[in-house]
Amino acid sequence: NIKGERSFYQERCYSKDGFNFSPSEVIIPNYVSDERDPRLFSYKGKKYLLLWEQKNRFALYVEKYGFYEIVNTFEAQDAWECPDIYILGDRLFFTSADGFYFEAKLDDSGLSLISERKELYLTKLPYAAQSFTGLKDTYIVSWLRVETPHLRTTGAMSIIRKVGLKGDVLTLEPNSDLMSHFIANGEYENSYSSDKEVLYLVTEGSFIGNILGANISYDSNSGRLSFLDQNVIFKSHDKELNIFIDKEIIEISNSDYSELAVFEIKDKNVYHKDVRISSSNVKIKEFIWR
Repeated sequence: NIKGERSFYQERCYSKDGFNFSPSEVIIPNYVSDERDPRLFSYKGKKYLLLWEQKNRFALYVEKYGFYEIVNTFEAQDAWECPDIYILGDRLFFTSADGFYFEAKLDDSGLSLISERKELYLTKLPYAAQSFTGLKDTYIVSWLRVETPHLRTTGAMSIIRKVGLKGDVLTLEPNSDLMSHFIANGEYENSYSSDKEVLYLVTEGSFIGNILGANISYDSNSGRLSFLDQNVIFKSHDKELNIFIDKEIIEISNSDYSELAVFEIKDKNVYHKDVRISSSNVKIKEFIWR
């Protein structure tokens, strides 16, 4: 919340029906100029709150008697805004809005980062992912900073992905409920084309092609993926890619979902254009939306 000249503070109110709310109460007064983005979570029987303070500094609070007391502050290399915590078994991972993440340790002295910085995404389009906990697994959905002058909204949301762990690397697997809406519609070799607006493709091998008017190519030997004027490297050099195509947004990951690139179709008048992929040795599995 803001009062006066950008004096941020944190308030709380309750609702039992989603329409009527209790009077708000301040639980964390202003500490620095523009602290924001509270993230509540529970860990080992205690309730905590994470805040972004300024630059790359964050703060951890613990609940005591209905209010929150500061435990410690810490810095995260180059991180910015929207802190979050992923609890995966007995391991914790701290993340920030830009997709930077660090393994973390939480004890009575506070939250500390115990690993080097890693990145959830190969591109800058996804931002400020929000996690959903309290279920068997942890899921996230990201805000995509796409241009939407043709809509009444700003940006778009990514597909929902389940957070997993491979060694020390976080993986982002598409939600199984989402995947259940795609049905296999054929397998192709050397060339492929479609006029569907929503597709899920699994490619094996290098290829060149065009997706809704945008040139794309992938070299499985080097891991280099080119899309429009952007180039990314899949360090795994995976021969298999998973490609989601949804009108203006393309989400591409490697086979174990440890690397993810998200792209935007800049030309918004593309719905009449098709998808074409070709190569002398590419294999393609097509899945279409039910």
